[in-house]
Amino acid sequence: YLNQRINNDTNMLITFCISIIQGIIINSLKLIVCFFLLINYSFYITILLIIILAFYIFTYRLLKNILFKARYMLTESQANYFSKLYEQLNNIIFIKVQAINNEFIQRLEKEFKSIFKVTLDYQKVNYIFSSMDSAVMSFAQICIFIMGGLSVIKGKLTIGQLTIILSYFNVMMESASFFFSLTKTIQENRVAYIR
Repeated sequence: YLNQRINNDTNMLITFCISIIQGIIINSLKLIVCFFLLINYSFYITILLIIILAFYIFTYRLLKNILFKARYMLTESQANYFSKLYEQLNNIIFIKVQAINNEFIQRLEKEFKSIFKVTLDYQKVNYIFSSMDSAVMSFAQICIFIMGGLSVIKGKLTIGQLTIILSYFNVMMESASFFFSLTKTIQENRVAYIR
């Protein structure tokens, strides 16, 4: 149990630290450059982006501890389940000789029920987190089409400018979504660090 725990948590932290640096740098640059380009085309659409980014931050703060607790419970439950499984594999000859299969099967079933419940709970939290990201992205697209369409109708923007704005906005939303997903990954790695 302890060996697996140390190995998994250490590997998770090392992989996270190495792989995330590039993504942070690239997506930060995308956000900054596109922000300045977008502000030149439409101040109101830039304000919309700022409101969406604020909503992402609010959502993260709201779900941060829930994500952490769900991930922690899942990781602990997995470790306990595999510990019981290893115990049975390690003592297979003793179990067969003593004919105590049923007791060990019941112990494993108890841990399986626990891990199953915790996994379902984690998936629910994970689904809510992912759904929030999708909902924000959809809302942003609807708002940009409405605001951009009205600006084209009023003659404030051309269709070409709207197309450029949509391209920049999509790049910025992808970067914002990256950082939103990163917050989930941070909570998962926080669990590994604390354990």
